[in-house]
Amino acid sequence: MTKRAHPEQDTKDAIRLAAHSLGCVLYLNTIDHRNKRLGLGEGTSDLIGFLVPEGTFLAVEVKSARGRERPAQELFRELVTRSGGLAIVARSVDDVSDALRMWRATQR
Repeated sequence: MTKRAHPEQDTKDAIRLAAHSLGCVLYLNTIDHRNKRLGLGEGTSDLIGFLVPEGTFLAVEVKSARGRERPAQELFRELVTRSGGLAIVARSVDDVSDALRMWRATQR
Protein backbone atom coordinates (compact mmCIF):
# COMPACT_ATOMS: atom_id res chain seq x y z
CA MET A 1 0.00 0.00 0.00
CA THR A 2 1.30 3.41 -0.96
CA LYS A 3 1.54 5.97 1.80
CA ARG A 4 -0.29 9.19 0.94
CA ALA A 5 1.62 12.46 1.03
CA HIS A 6 -1.35 14.09 2.79
CA PRO A 7 -3.21 11.51 4.90
CA GLU A 8 -6.12 13.88 5.53
CA GLN A 9 -7.10 13.86 1.85
CA ASP A 10 -9.48 10.88 2.18
CA THR A 11 -11.25 12.62 5.07
CA LYS A 12 -11.49 15.90 3.13
CA ASP A 13 -13.02 14.05 0.19
CA ALA A 14 -15.52 12.23 2.43
CA ILE A 15 -16.60 15.47 4.14
CA ARG A 16 -17.03 17.23 0.80
CA LEU A 17 -19.16 14.34 -0.51
CA ALA A 18 -21.32 14.43 2.62
CA ALA A 19 -21.70 18.23 2.69
CA HIS A 20 -25.05 18.39 0.88
CA SER A 21 -26.65 15.81 3.17
CA LEU A 22 -25.27 17.73 6.18
CA GLY A 23 -26.89 20.95 5.01
CA CYS A 24 -23.81 22.83 3.94
CA VAL A 25 -21.78 23.80 0.91
CA LEU A 26 -18.01 23.30 1.13
CA TYR A 27 -15.19 24.18 -1.22
CA LEU A 28 -11.66 22.87 -1.09
CA ASN A 29 -9.24 25.62 -0.12
CA THR A 30 -6.24 24.51 -2.17
CA ILE A 31 -2.97 25.46 -0.55
CA ASP A 32 0.42 25.09 -2.16
CA HIS A 33 2.66 24.63 0.87
CA ARG A 34 5.78 25.30 -1.19
CA ASN A 35 5.03 28.89 -2.12
CA LYS A 36 1.60 29.65 -0.59
CA ARG A 37 0.39 31.34 -3.78
CA LEU A 38 -2.81 29.32 -3.97
CA GLY A 39 -5.80 29.30 -1.67
CA LEU A 40 -6.84 31.93 0.83
CA GLY A 41 -3.53 32.04 2.66
CA GLU A 42 -1.66 30.54 5.55
CA GLY A 43 -3.79 29.33 8.43
CA THR A 44 -7.09 29.23 6.54
CA SER A 45 -9.11 26.05 6.88
CA ASP A 46 -9.01 23.17 4.41
CA LEU A 47 -12.71 23.43 3.56
CA ILE A 48 -14.56 26.74 3.32
CA GLY A 49 -18.25 27.31 2.73
CA PHE A 50 -21.56 28.08 4.37
CA LEU A 51 -24.53 26.49 6.07
CA VAL A 52 -27.78 26.10 4.13
CA PRO A 53 -30.25 27.75 4.59
CA GLU A 54 -28.70 29.82 7.39
CA GLY A 55 -25.95 31.35 5.25
CA THR A 56 -23.50 31.18 8.15
CA PHE A 57 -19.82 31.02 7.16
CA LEU A 58 -18.32 27.57 7.77
CA ALA A 59 -14.66 26.60 8.02
CA VAL A 60 -13.52 22.99 8.49
CA GLU A 61 -9.91 22.19 9.33
CA VAL A 62 -9.31 18.50 8.61
CA LYS A 63 -6.76 16.65 10.70
CA SER A 64 -5.54 13.08 10.88
CA ALA A 65 -6.08 11.07 14.05
CA ARG A 66 -2.97 12.57 15.65
CA GLY A 67 -2.78 15.84 13.70
CA ARG A 68 -2.66 19.15 15.54
CA GLU A 69 -3.57 22.66 14.49
CA ARG A 70 -0.76 25.07 13.77
CA PRO A 71 -0.94 28.44 15.57
CA ALA A 72 -2.06 30.23 12.37
CA GLN A 73 -4.89 27.71 11.99
CA GLU A 74 -6.02 28.28 15.58
CA LEU A 75 -6.04 32.04 14.97
CA PHE A 76 -8.13 31.65 11.82
CA ARG A 77 -10.63 29.40 13.65
CA GLU A 78 -10.90 31.95 16.46
CA LEU A 79 -11.45 34.78 13.94
CA VAL A 80 -14.24 32.86 12.24
CA THR A 81 -15.91 32.13 15.58
CA ARG A 82 -15.61 35.72 16.84
CA SER A 83 -17.12 36.91 13.55
CA GLY A 84 -20.24 34.77 13.99
CA GLY A 85 -19.20 31.86 11.81
CA LEU A 86 -18.71 28.22 12.66
CA ALA A 87 -15.20 26.76 12.64
CA ILE A 88 -14.64 23.03 13.14
CA VAL A 89 -11.61 20.81 13.55
CA ALA A 90 -12.67 17.47 12.08
CA ARG A 91 -11.10 14.05 11.90
CA SER A 92 -14.17 12.46 10.29
CA VAL A 93 -17.54 13.16 8.69
CA ASP A 94 -19.11 12.35 12.05
CA ASP A 95 -17.16 15.20 13.68
CA VAL A 96 -18.66 17.65 11.18
CA SER A 97 -22.15 16.16 11.54
CA ASP A 98 -21.99 16.35 15.35
CA ALA A 99 -20.68 19.94 15.33
CA LEU A 100 -23.39 21.08 12.92
CA ARG A 101 -26.12 19.38 14.95
CA MET A 102 -24.88 21.02 18.18
CA TRP A 103 -24.49 24.45 16.53
CA ARG A 104 -27.96 24.33 15.01
CA ALA A 105 -29.48 23.28 18.37
CA THR A 106 -28.02 26.40 20.01
CA GLN A 107 -29.39 28.70 17.28
CA ARG A 108 -33.08 27.94 17.92
